[in-house]
Amino acid sequence: MRLLGRDKLTYIKNRSKKIDKWLASWVSELTCAKWHCENDVLLQFPTTQAINSSSFLFQMEQGKYEIEVFILFPQKTVLIRNLIESTKDNNE
Repeated sequence: MRLLGRDKLTYIKNRSKKIDKWLASWVSELTCAKWHCENDVLLQFPTTQAINSSSFLFQMEQGKYEIEVFILFPQKTVLIRNLIESTKDNNE
């Protein structure tokens, strides 16, 4: 998959080694993915929430952030739409 909108992740890069490691793994998995439909995404990332058949929320391992993406399956493209900072009180 081609990943667009990586610049939206700049806000959280270099905040911690855990976040950087998670982001690197996530980006790697997305770019190597061969998704054809919503179910393919949910099988690879079971904790991901489907907003609809093209939009998904990926919760980061630490639970502090969610990444909203829009996927164009026929074009094999993932667009990062938004980075959402969780309002939940998470103990790291």
